[in-house]
Amino acid sequence: MNDPSCPTQEDLIRLAAAGDQSAFGMLYDQTVDEVAVTVHFLLGDKQARDDMLQEIFLEVYRSLPRFEIGRPFRPWITGIAIRQINNHRRKKWKWFQLFAKQQQYTHTNAAPDFSGDVVRKMDNLLLLEKINQLPYKYREVIILRYLQEYAQDEVAHILQIPVGTVKSRISTALRKLRSKYNKTLHFFTEVEKRHGT
Repeated sequence: MNDPSCPTQEDLIRLAAAGDQSAFGMLYDQTVDEVAVTVHFLLGDKQARDDMLQEIFLEVYRSLPRFEIGRPFRPWITGIAIRQINNHRRKKWKWFQLFAKQQQYTHTNAAPDFSGDVVRKMDNLLLLEKINQLPYKYREVIILRYLQEYAQDEVAHILQIPVGTVKSRISTALRKLRSKYNKTLHFFTEVEKRHGT
């Protein structure tokens, strides 16, 4: 039996949509950890992740009055998170392109430095490292499907793409992960052979 003093998620959504800050705070507390995991895996640096969480929940607050009670809340909030992350990435890409164009004109004779691309620290979790190396569109389906445990049709709804595209991206991502993982294992096996370990 439900405790009448403990509001349901639907009650919190209704109250928060009506402007109740306390209800929104409780809704935030219920959802922030899962959203933070998604943001963590789709964005790189910590500062960007923290800023993105604020932007996501600001958009959730603005959008709550339009949420249809009775629909699943979890995919809805994840959809907002994905859209906010994609908007951030587009803005960042535009700035990067402007900066690159400016650099091209000011340093036309300078030799490119690829050291930042070459030098990488090994992560303790090989699989997470390989996931982070995937192109973004594959990384997001893997994170939503396997880390957040959404069904394929929910992933399609969140990303606003056909289920067939989700299946294709998951298949491609898993193939890329297998390939990357096998190459890494082969590399370490060769190193061990050469060094007699």
